[in-house]
Amino acid sequence: MTLTREEALRSFLFELGGEKRLVISSSHLHVHNEQLICTSAGQSEIKASIYPAPERASASAYATLCESLQPIFTTYTLQVSPYEPRVQIDYEKEHAAYLNIDTCWPEKVNDLFVEVDYEGDVAAAYIHRQLLTDHIQYGQPWKIGLKQSRHLLHSHALRLLITPLRKGTTEHYVNQAYVEQFHGVEVFLMFE
Repeated sequence: MTLTREEALRSFLFELGGEKRLVISSSHLHVHNEQLICTSAGQSEIKASIYPAPERASASAYATLCESLQPIFTTYTLQVSPYEPRVQIDYEKEHAAYLNIDTCWPEKVNDLFVEVDYEGDVAAAYIHRQLLTDHIQYGQPWKIGLKQSRHLLHSHALRLLITPLRKGTTEHYVNQAYVEQFHGVEVFLMFE
């Protein structure tokens, strides 16, 4: 059997049903209790091609399963309904925002991610004055997983703070204390 480079990079070898099986998928895969677990954040469709095909296949109650036979592999397509929570954003300042996120997630949702696209230097996320995570801007959106903090989000908002980019110069001098003066322009964030 010959695989393309893309297929080879997305290939896994698992023991399922007492037999080793080759699985090709772009999803995150692992086996738990003789079951193939597929997760794919941000996508409502998951595909997995399996060789040899298992004798029977079923999906969880939250997904529909379609099966298509190909010459060698059997491709299984799972469809799940997407979930978007209610989020209320309050801008405290132009570089700070509070996100009140509905924590009544359906049972089918394993984790919830907030994606923040901003312009700035560094960013930090807090829940009730505790640092949840931080981020250094490198051109990609910031993704924050909320699963571990769900219990705090019931009664507290997620607070995002962005340190602006600075274009200019900074003077440093000591005048009974260390003084720093910035001369220039600060570029503030844009939340999406």
